[in-house]
Amino acid sequence: MVCQNKYLTNGKCHDYEIRLLCWTDECSQLKWSGWSDIDNPSGNCDCEMRTNTRPGCPDGRTPLDIDCRTVRGDHAALTKDLKVVCNVNDGMHCFNKNQPGYVKNSWRSLCLDYKVRYLCGNPYVKPLPPPTTPIDPTKTYPVNISFPITCPPHCWGG
Repeated sequence: MVCQNKYLTNGKCHDYEIRLLCWTDECSQLKWSGWSDIDNPSGNCDCEMRTNTRPGCPDGRTPLDIDCRTVRGDHAALTKDLKVVCNVNDGMHCFNKNQPGYVKNSWRSLCLDYKVRYLCGNPYVKPLPPPTTPIDPTKTYPVNISFPITCPPHCWGG
């Protein structure tokens, strides 16, 4: 989807959210983690950073993507809060000092309360077909790897 302000009569695109469905087996290896809401907006910020929260993915892998929403479920990009950062490397943060009505040395919460979840898994591993013979726990079995993947990042819907 593309929206260009220059083609609109009011000159401003809205902030859109899209979701795409992936039809390949590779995407079956990707799962969203549970929601994490470690911090609250009191103090300086609501900081759901990867450094101060639980690891993004339960298996310890680096997350592939992040989803940031208010605890009520509104997408971070659609809130009134200004300068909200939501990226897979840092996590999410909203600083009270960047919000209208901020008073220095005030502990008043101006940011909304946010939660995050991470897209986890290995998109390069193709699932093996169900075994036709019983699996022997004493043997090592191969894993099929495919390059390039047929599920590019834009198909990772939540």
